[in-house]
Amino acid sequence: MNESVQKWLDELSAAPSEAIQKLVLGYSGVSAWSRSSLRESFVEIFQTHAQPLDAAVAAWLQERLMKLPPEKTPTLVWASHLQDLFGALAGLPLPQVARLLRDRLRDFRSWLRPLRTDESLDPEAAYLAALAWADTNQHLEGMWQGLALRRDREPAYYTDIGLLGLRKTRDDRGQLPPKAPFLLLATLIDLADTGLSQKDWLLTTRALLGGYHYSLETWVREFEPVLATRPNAERGSKWLGKILPEFAIRKVNPLPRIQTPTKADTDRFVMEVRNAGPSRVGLPLENFLTSQRSYANASFDSYHLVRSFNRLAEAARFHDPEWAVARAEEALAWDENNARNWTVLARSLWARGLHRKKGSNVRIAETDCRAAIDILWDARLRFPWDKVGRKELGRLHRDAGDFETAEAIYREAMTEFPNDDACRNGLADILTKTNRIREAEALYRETRSLFDQDPYSRTGLAEILFHRSATNRDMIERDEARLIFREAAHLNDRYARGRVNDFDQRWAKAALHRQRQAGLGHEENETIELSRTSPEEMRPAQRLGHALLLQWKARRTESAGERERLLAEAESLLNLPDELTGECHTAFVEARGFLLLARDRATEARAYFEQQLAAFTRSPLGLRLGFAEARARLGETLSDTEEAELASFGPEGSILPLVLKVVRLLEHTASDDELRDLLLELYPRVRELAGMPASELGEEDEPAEPTAPARQPETPDTMMAHLLLANIFRPAAINAPVDLQAADAIPRIRASLKKQRGDIFSVAEKLALAA
Repeated sequence: MNESVQKWLDELSAAPSEAIQKLVLGYSGVSAWSRSSLRESFVEIFQTHAQPLDAAVAAWLQERLMKLPPEKTPTLVWASHLQDLFGALAGLPLPQVARLLRDRLRDFRSWLRPLRTDESLDPEAAYLAALAWADTNQHLEGMWQGLALRRDREPAYYTDIGLLGLRKTRDDRGQLPPKAPFLLLATLIDLADTGLSQKDWLLTTRALLGGYHYSLETWVREFEPVLATRPNAERGSKWLGKILPEFAIRKVNPLPRIQTPTKADTDRFVMEVRNAGPSRVGLPLENFLTSQRSYANASFDSYHLVRSFNRLAEAARFHDPEWAVARAEEALAWDENNARNWTVLARSLWARGLHRKKGSNVRIAETDCRAAIDILWDARLRFPWDKVGRKELGRLHRDAGDFETAEAIYREAMTEFPNDDACRNGLADILTKTNRIREAEALYRETRSLFDQDPYSRTGLAEILFHRSATNRDMIERDEARLIFREAAHLNDRYARGRVNDFDQRWAKAALHRQRQAGLGHEENETIELSRTSPEEMRPAQRLGHALLLQWKARRTESAGERERLLAEAESLLNLPDELTGECHTAFVEARGFLLLARDRATEARAYFEQQLAAFTRSPLGLRLGFAEARARLGETLSDTEEAELASFGPEGSILPLVLKVVRLLEHTASDDELRDLLLELYPRVRELAGMPASELGEEDEPAEPTAPARQPETPDTMMAHLLLANIFRPAAINAPVDLQAADAIPRIRASLKKQRGDIFSVAEKLALAA
């Protein structure tokens, strides 16, 4: 063996990460490899030292992931080295590396995306190709199809990567498909209608078909069921006829309507999994999963798969959290724009972390739990209108022992979701745990009065009264606790029913000992103590989320010193090199400008937003919103051009442009009549989005038992509508459109807006960052 090679191999054994870094960066000093590519060097090492190579590369990637380039390495050079590395790894059977590529998929893509320059230098594309070849390429069909069809406006060459991923998808045993996958062929047909030229489509299709040793007759048989499920394909079937002439002379009859998976089947399997776990259900469950995948492939509709897999993951996470994580990951790969997918994955990862903690594998358990929190911070940035994910983020911080962050999350959510009881109960639980019992009691009482169908506020309040009355031997509070437990029991709350059944026995025991005894309340969960994450350890979305949370807290503090401390901490979080902001890059740029506004530096903010708008080819919504806000604070009037610009601050039909226009006019000298006309247009939309009937529930002319309105799906508009209704219109005594005609209606709304303007702009900020 060459002496320089042997010397490097010795270094690989002694200091694996350092040896790999030298090789990747090109200063290993191995003369025998001076003219070899990194791929050729890896192949040679693999022949004799496969396991050490696998472990060393995996360890080095974990060390470098989400980090800046090594010292004195220019960013472009670093990007080139990473591209070479992933190209060298593609197809090499390195199990630890393959597992890492799959498990840290979102981190790799976020880290590598800012390093993309063009097709010749795109380390993210090289990473995806390496993942496509890995034997951990399982249940990612939704992601690969999205890349092939460029749903997120990826570069054109990502189509080939997506098709490669579909072609190399493995089954649960790690085996490649025995024939061309149905979804691969279906995606080819769909690809023809995405704007791809006929020439490029034919080249792509011929190249892909050439990778299989099929006769023309076999290809016809393979494509027939595909075309039968794509009767509305405009170009694919015609263009395919140029490759397979039989399709040019005959038309494939569409299949009968594909049978939609039934909710009854899903309900049955969810119940069985919840009772016994997925392994006990066995083959029938696997067949059900296969049928869901087949339907999604054939129908081009992942709704039923996503819904079913999420429910199954929730049912399985305490029996088999590994299985639950796999199902949640698969659902997310099919639809990243579904907020529920992110929440279910986070809950499944948290459950897996707790399971591993029981096995004394604390380090890996903490990794899972931190990943769960990271995912929910990411979801908070993507879906600021999703109150379920926001509540879950607070809960996980609470269960990790970070009461300070949990409290801030719940308080912010209470402001932004005024009609949600869960965030109120979460905050009350934090207050109880931090021994602020009187505050918790007051909040539980307020929530109980506002939400007549909420059992959690009732059980929380009853527990406080129960233990305090036992300690003080207060019979009045004891009877009140019993009454409130009964209220919750009448709401079909199982926990409350148990408390009612043994109330006297438990109270007598508690009174005898005169000390609070821990009870398993609704919100009691198994916990894991996590050390506070430092800014350097945070993923970009978490850093950004914490910065926005600090700004929110700063708006509410009365101390100038504390306000500046919070804003300075937010600034340090936003001071992240662009290379590490990942897919949050635009949001970081926008948030830095919003921080200037939070510090009342409107002139500086105006110049900043104007400069950044000039630097972007497509003007991001957050920059446009910030620029308009800075101009408004400087007293600049609303010009015709700016009024037209406001109309673009939301999709067609959104109320956000109208809200921003009303806010802007309310702060200036617009006539009451002009404002009244706008409010008469806005208010009915707000009521409709908030799910309100024609007149306010509870008004004297309302029937005794009104029909419940249909539940509105959560959207940016519904979030803003609930906020306006609770914080602007109701405080101004606007309960029906006719109230806007009152002479003092506009002054009342102006006064209401003055108090709540910060909250409205805070929500608008978050919606803009998510756009």
